[in-house]
Amino acid sequence: MKPHLLFAFWFLAFFDLSKPQKTPKIVHFLSSETTFDRVYLHHFFVNISRKNKALDINAQVIQTPSIEPHMLISVFMRMPKKRQQSLPMISYEFNLCEFLTKVGKMNKGSSGFIITWLKGFWSSSTFPQCCPITEGIYSWLNLNIEKFNIPSFFPKTIYDVTVLVYLPNKGIKEMVTNLKLVAELK
Repeated sequence: MKPHLLFAFWFLAFFDLSKPQKTPKIVHFLSSETTFDRVYLHHFFVNISRKNKALDINAQVIQTPSIEPHMLISVFMRMPKKRQQSLPMISYEFNLCEFLTKVGKMNKGSSGFIITWLKGFWSSSTFPQCCPITEGIYSWLNLNIEKFNIPSFFPKTIYDVTVLVYLPNKGIKEMVTNLKLVAELK
């Protein structure tokens, strides 16, 4: 793993951002858009639920990828006075299988933002916790970001979030799924 990714993983895994904030921020999902490769999935969709505060995600994998999937998560902040212009906040790219393996090996008593988030994520999910990601129907119900504190450096505004799962194939990112969310932090 590259040194800057190792630092980012360490920071997210061990820096405990789960302590209560004085004024918790509220996330409202405004829209979602999904695309997917029909070679690997039969369907992939996201519904915004619970008064725009939670997501229900469903995917049916019909073919196990022969290459380990990677994930790219990007968060862009829309400029308050220029709602169409976005400023990059975070971009994190990693091998999904390596990440799942590392998280699985962590001490069960560990705390921190990522560990807390993953426990909450998998408690409402049928998504596999290790690779390979085999054929099957997977769902994430009531995925609620408010269960986890939003870092204080994120200002209250609108964000564009992209979660791309891809297969690295000879220098090309072969898209498996792509989720684009627009969310407002209040």
